[in-house]
Amino acid sequence: MRWWKRIIDFIYPERCAACGEWESLLCEECKRAIQEGEQTCVMCGERAMDGWTHRECRKAWGIDGLTVLLSYKDERVRRIIKEIKFGLNRNLVAELWQEFDLGTGLDFEVVVVIPLHRKRENWRGFNQSKLIAEQVERSLGIEVVKALKRIKKTKQQAKFKKISERRVNVKNVFRLNEKERERVRGKRVLLIDDVLRSGATIKEGGKVLKRAGALKVWGMVLAR
Repeated sequence: MRWWKRIIDFIYPERCAACGEWESLLCEECKRAIQEGEQTCVMCGERAMDGWTHRECRKAWGIDGLTVLLSYKDERVRRIIKEIKFGLNRNLVAELWQEFDLGTGLDFEVVVVIPLHRKRENWRGFNQSKLIAEQVERSLGIEVVKALKRIKKTKQQAKFKKISERRVNVKNVFRLNEKERERVRGKRVLLIDDVLRSGATIKEGGKVLKRAGALKVWGMVLAR
């Protein structure tokens, strides 16, 4: 460890985002204890083998499957997500990624991120979903492609209780970046978002990619 890093750690010790103990960004006990996500069909929300969309739920422009890494029901997970999104803690994503294993059986060719609106990203300073995508790129060597554009600013999905309201809020919110069309056409795409609630946002993104000719679109979220 570099000498200046030792000094910084001594003056500003790291606290675990999940339990608050002065040890590291995510202590070993919390790493072992955090609850993994349940794999469900993104279309109906019922349990699904390895996250594959049920045969009876499949649609022409629908997502083929979804991987949920962590359970949002776990209080530790909620604290971690809050620290990433509102504590602006970028390093937590890299810390978490050490514990993940996609295990979908698919050989992804490109990674696409659900984009934030420009104003929201500028305010926050980063897109947390993009940080996850960059970890995938480094770990698995899958290139990140900026294939989606958010064309209007919407309210945060968490502000809506009804699924129908969330669907309306994100309807037609994305558009394909035409410069990247050929990079997703005929490809197996991993589509990344941070937290899944109703699934409306990631399904809208998947629809745009499927219409652009993507062979497969598989969603991945940090928590549900």
